[in-house]
Amino acid sequence: MSNTLYDFRKMLGNTPWYKKIYYWFYRVFNSAVYFLRLRLPCFFRRGKNGYSYIDVWSFDSYLCDVIIGGVKLLKENLHGAPHELFDDNAENQTWKWEAVLDKIIEGFEAGRALIDMDYIHLGDTKETWMPKQEKLTAKFNEGMDLFKQYFFNLWD
Repeated sequence: MSNTLYDFRKMLGNTPWYKKIYYWFYRVFNSAVYFLRLRLPCFFRRGKNGYSYIDVWSFDSYLCDVIIGGVKLLKENLHGAPHELFDDNAENQTWKWEAVLDKIIEGFEAGRALIDMDYIHLGDTKETWMPKQEKLTAKFNEGMDLFKQYFFNLWD
């Protein structure tokens, strides 16, 4: 049993039963209000417009997630490739296009890591995280260049 769980149970052990019931209803009610007032309208706005005001708060992060998911789905359901990336002599004729899609996915995953600053850990100095940032930036730029180059070929 973890210490956090133990401490939580110990803390609740001192709470009277009626307060436990009150806190449970309080949390359920607040969760329902949050869902109905914020999340549900955003769900319908996202369905109508493709985005909502919550998505615009960190639009770069939202777009990275959408592009990563969309390109992964495109790669799963691949039925062809752009003419210049089609290899008639190979067994897998779309292997070049799949490699381009992989680089686009890797690039936007690197962009997501840059946004979230996943490359910086507690206690790291600038000398340790700066090369990681430069590597992620180069990978993102490569993916973005391929995304721009093949933008009009991202369909199935």
